[in-house]
Order: sequence, then structure tokens, then C-alpha cells
Amino acid sequence: MAVSALIFAGLVASIVAEFPTGYILTVQPNCGYTGSSEASIAILADFDITAKAMCDNGEFSFKRKDPVHYSLSLSYPGSPKDNTCIFPKKQDADLFVVNLFVSFGESSNTIHRKGENYTVTCPPGNVDSNDQDSSEES
Repeated sequence: MAVSALIFAGLVASIVAEFPTGYILTVQPNCGYTGSSEASIAILADFDITAKAMCDNGEFSFKRKDPVHYSLSLSYPGSPKDNTCIFPKKQDADLFVVNLFVSFGESSNTIHRKGENYTVTCPPGNVDSNDQDSSEES
């Protein structure tokens, strides 16, 4: 019985590990123009990840473009496209905010290790791609 508890404790410890040190993970939003074009979020990671966004119309997974690039297209409310993440509008504020969850692990593993939460914020109107915010939350 003690051996089973020890093995279980070892598994739990490996599941809650943080992102590995020495690797690259960047989240780069492109806000586009509110109501007239799509927004997008690109992730660059030099290790296997899975990323999901919590959109107004449900949870959407990022698509893997190649071994290091992941992307997700978003549309603003009022101009949604089929099967596209609709950018949530923050209540009581003039901002669009989407929460992301990025987890890591070998692509062949069914279970990925604990990940990190990110928040991407875009102001409405004409937005230069350098004006948006991408912040990591613990």
C-alpha cells in the first residue's frame, strides 16, 4: 500500500510541473480592426504544447502550422464567421479580452502537464498590431 501511495505522489508531482526552463514560449496577438477584420493570436514554442482559447462561443484549440508555430483566428462580435472564435467583450469596459490556457507535454501523450494562463486584450477601433497586450497570469 505504501508503495502505491509513493508511486501516485510521484505522478502528481510530475503533472504539476511548470514550463521547462530554457525553452521559448511567446504569445503574439494581432488585434486587426474591430468589426471589419479578423484578429489572430500566434504562439511560438520550441517544445510541444496544446493551447486553447475561451471564446464567447465556446472553447477553441490553436492549430499547429509547423513544429514551432500555432495560430488561432478570432472574429469580433457582429461579424462572426463560421467555426471561428468570437472575441469576448469585457463587461463594463471598452475592451475585448480572451483567456488562453497553454499546456505542455510530448505530442504523443494524451495527458499534458500543467500549463499557464494568458490574457490577450485588444481595444476597439483601428488598432496597430503593436498596441495590443499579452500578459501571463499565474
